[in-house]
Amino acid sequence: MKIRIKTTIAILLLLVPVSLSFGEQNEGLLQIDIKSWGGELADYHGVVLKIYQDFSQTPTIVSLSSNPYTLSLPLDHRYKIEVYVSSMYANVDYVNLVRDNPKVELSVPIPGSVRFTVVNADGNTPIEGASVSLQSGDGTYKYWTNSTTDENGNTIRFWVQPTILKTDYYTAGVSVGTGLFHTFSPITVDPGKSQDIKITTPWPKIIDHSIVVSVYKSPTEKISGLGHNFVVDLYDDEQHKIASSDVNYKGTAYFSNLKVGNYLFRVVDLDQPQNKEWGSVGVTLTGQQDSIRIFTNSYESQGAGTSQTSNNYIDDASTAPKIIAESSASELQAKPSVPSWIKSMAGWWSDDKISDLEFLKAIEYLVQHNVINIQGVHFN
Repeated sequence: MKIRIKTTIAILLLLVPVSLSFGEQNEGLLQIDIKSWGGELADYHGVVLKIYQDFSQTPTIVSLSSNPYTLSLPLDHRYKIEVYVSSMYANVDYVNLVRDNPKVELSVPIPGSVRFTVVNADGNTPIEGASVSLQSGDGTYKYWTNSTTDENGNTIRFWVQPTILKTDYYTAGVSVGTGLFHTFSPITVDPGKSQDIKITTPWPKIIDHSIVVSVYKSPTEKISGLGHNFVVDLYDDEQHKIASSDVNYKGTAYFSNLKVGNYLFRVVDLDQPQNKEWGSVGVTLTGQQDSIRIFTNSYESQGAGTSQTSNNYIDDASTAPKIIAESSASELQAKPSVPSWIKSMAGWWSDDKISDLEFLKAIEYLVQHNVINIQGVHFN
């Protein structure tokens, strides 16, 4: 009887699989050492491994958290191990993983460096105070800090991983304030080599034409300088007042010899106590604009963001201001019909002189201020 029971148990044990982990049965450990060309352990920060098993084209991606680094992989397979530093290819090795815990040493090339000199469109005038960033061409890596150019237009020296593959490169981004941005690429870096690169921006040293500032008291009507004492003050990006211009009888003021950059145009009524601000607008000048529009503070002020020709930027009423006007409550009660400025905007919209979005904002304004009653109207 006992023999039968033991035999039955033995047969059951053969039929029932033993519960062991996959790692206990089929995995082994592989140690990865990342070393410099000099044979020392390299910094593991920013190091990524791409591991291909046998003939697979899809890698397992591992970000190193130490050096040496040990990982567990299925046994009895051949592995291709590529190492990337700061998103740049650095080296490759192959290993057949067996139970004797092999070790792979991957050396990475020493960094190279690059320093930039940023100049205006003339190719000679340095730009001081520009912010320069550096990142990999695919955007997956960005240098840990930006550099601000000095009076000679020079940045710090960026020490980065060399570009070994022909497809690897860096991109530099140059910005001035919040409105000017220029990119420069491709940038290649050789191991252990330092280089200087000049970045010529499209920005002129001095804008070679006058900037016409038109001052509006309504979406379609400029103020008249007759009987008024208005002036436009100009402030730089650090809010320093750098120039002023009287508003003439046509409602315009003029500025010249300006550099590209960020500015604040502020209209002041000199007849008001403490020179009360009448309207203002912040603008980024790139050398492409010809004109700026400023509306009274009772409107939503906005500058003309696109370049206009010298033939129509002063008195061309067909050019639609890119604003939505505000009317007072008394005006709305006195004029229950659609305001004339909305009718004008409807005409501009039908003639494709303003965008759908700008016209819809105007309609939204009428709804919000109860000029148009949409009760019972349903929109899909």
